[in-house]
Amino acid sequence: MRKWLLYVLTGVIAIATAVNTCLIFQGINADNDMDIRIGNLEKSVISIEQDISALQDDVVKLGQESVDDEIAALFSSLSELSNTLSAQQTTLAGLADQLGKFQENLEGNNSAIASIQDEVRSLETGVTELQSQVIGLHENIALLQAHDQALKAAVEKVKPSVVMIQTLIPDVGYASGTGFVVDTRGYIVTNYHVIEDGTDITVFFNTGNSYGAYVVEADPQRDIAVIKLNTANTNFPIVILGSSSDSKIGEEVLAVGYPFIAEWPVFTRGIISGKARIFGFDWLQLDAAVNHGNSGGPLINIEGEVIGINTLGWVDYDIEGFSMAIPIDEVKQFIQNAVGG
Repeated sequence: MRKWLLYVLTGVIAIATAVNTCLIFQGINADNDMDIRIGNLEKSVISIEQDISALQDDVVKLGQESVDDEIAALFSSLSELSNTLSAQQTTLAGLADQLGKFQENLEGNNSAIASIQDEVRSLETGVTELQSQVIGLHENIALLQAHDQALKAAVEKVKPSVVMIQTLIPDVGYASGTGFVVDTRGYIVTNYHVIEDGTDITVFFNTGNSYGAYVVEADPQRDIAVIKLNTANTNFPIVILGSSSDSKIGEEVLAVGYPFIAEWPVFTRGIISGKARIFGFDWLQLDAAVNHGNSGGPLINIEGEVIGINTLGWVDYDIEGFSMAIPIDEVKQFIQNAVGG
């Protein structure tokens, strides 16, 4: 009888030891799994932190050259991401501390480890969402960078062909305006009122070169003129004439000219605010700044094509954000006849 009892007790102890050992190993496995998952989360958070830092640098570079609502929104999104990331880093640090304490005494901590597992799963979901947001910001910034590069390319494409025109008017003095080269032989388009009543016309390029010029053709009613440089040179840089008919209200444009005392071509950005018909002619209305001296300068699209001729004076509304340009399609035939090509 005593032997039987001894055998039973021995069996119970063996089973209890096996169960305890199994539980301990389960705890160790759970602990190791948490270690790995928390380690992966920490790596992901560091990676996101680096991405956010790089994105902030990209947005700063964009912001140095243009300030608009999109860039402000990007700064706000990045700030929110940084705050969320900091909160998750704090949570991760707390979990790592808790796990360290549990490692000292695995027995009896199964429920606590399960709680940590739930928190880790929640953090994993949060980090995945952060990664998705970072990818979205990367895409938005890439679009802005591409747009920024397109604007720069448009500027460089047109800049060499935009000229300052200075006209001597008897008993009045000098008046100035802008024009743009449309033929390699030195034919230039401008507003009629820029050269009206002038006896001497001088054209200045941004390279520092200057030439005398004479009027080839003029249409005072449409406020357009074509002048020709007094030179046999046949390799002047020219603009590309686009289509004003294809332009859309809301389309981004650049107005180019030599306003006031500027001795360099100035580019102002805006949109086509409307298409109007007044004084018997069609016009492009824009909100880009067009000041005295801009008259006769080109209005270009983001591809660097001329879609209009900025005008101020004859259509001088003197209202902020309300400028007019002659649609290029309206005067293409006039230009072609004057140039003779």
